[in-house]
This record gives sequence, C-alpha cells and structure tokens, in this order.
Amino acid sequence: MYTQRNVPPRPLNTDLTAITALGLLAERPRHPYEMQRLIRYRDKTYVKGLPRSLYHAIDRLAAAGLVEAGEPTREGRRPERTVYSITEAGREELESWLADLLATPDANDASAYSAALSLIPYLTPKQALAALRARRSSLELELAGGRARMEGLRSMLPRLLMLEEEQRLAAVGAEHAFTAGLIGELERGELTWDVDELRRLAESAQDGDLANLRAALGDAQG
Repeated sequence: MYTQRNVPPRPLNTDLTAITALGLLAERPRHPYEMQRLIRYRDKTYVKGLPRSLYHAIDRLAAAGLVEAGEPTREGRRPERTVYSITEAGREELESWLADLLATPDANDASAYSAALSLIPYLTPKQALAALRARRSSLELELAGGRARMEGLRSMLPRLLMLEEEQRLAAVGAEHAFTAGLIGELERGELTWDVDELRRLAESAQDGDLANLRAALGDAQG
C-alpha cells in the first residue's frame, strides 16, 4: 500500500510562491485574495497550487517576521479579510533572495530563472546587473566543464549515447547567450527601470492595472 510522505517545505529563499508574495507586498499592503488575483492577472504561471500554496507561504513569511498582518476587516457582505504588509526585514530579504535567484543557476528547477526574470523589477538595474554577471560566470564554467567531459567521452562512447548531454549543454549555451544579451542591454542603458516609480505606480493602480504598468515600463526604457 502506497503511503504519501510528508515533504518538507522548500526554504523560503527558494520558494517561488513566497518570493512572489513578498514582491507583491513590497508594492503595497494587500490581502491574500487580491494577491491571488494579481498572480493570475500578471501570468505568474510558475506559482502552483493556488490558493493553498499562497496562504501557506504568507503564514511562513509572517512566522519569519518578513510580513505582518493587520486587523481583519469586512466590506459589506464580503468575507472577512486580513491585509498584510511587508516589514523592513522582508524588503531586505526580497532583494537578497531575488539577487541569489538571478545569480545562481538551479539545475533542479528550470522555472526558477523565468520566475526571477519576471520579478526583476523589484531589484535596481545595478543589483540585477551584478547578479546576472555572476550567473554568466557560473554558466561559462558549466559550459567549459561539460564540453571537456564530452571531449573525453567521444573516444569511448558513440554519439548516440551522448545526445542527452548534448541537449543539456545546448540549453545551457542558450541560457548563457540570453543572459549575456541582457547584461549588454543593462550596461548600455537600453534596459532600465526606476524601482521607486514602479512602486508608486503599483500603490495607485486599481486591480494591478497591467496597461499602466506596461506604459510605465515603456517610459522608463525611453
């Protein structure tokens, strides 16, 4: 008989749902229902298991002192809702976690880089550039080591048995090329943004107005 094991939760610094929730609260205080709606509205498809995963992440963030709950409120016949706010420690951890997520390739979670890129506006361009440069260096080391292994195996194995590794290295190479391109755009100032301006926009937007956000990003990039 199969017995489901209790899987320990991921550390908060690699929990994509927790990091996303922290980012949304960095914009302004919100209740979980609004956060859930925004995650779907902004197409954060890497966040799985809504709404349970979100409530679980918020509970863990609160227990760690990274967010704090206000008094529950009720509007008309709507259910009672609790608005959460990010703490100063939460802002510091968000920047640290996102920088690490951008800088460190995760071989076990292909969605981690996509998630980090989708949350990159919570970092300054300078912070993002430093993290991406670190990622590029890691990818270069991985490519060099992988290619050396392939060369050593060529005399012992037919190519047919090395296609999986070829595909993996091709994917690493594509990620390296993409990352190097982003670095170039940041270095030349072709890709830029103002974190404070984006936060002010989010504070005034209704229902996470994506059209206004896109307009602001367009203005930021000139």
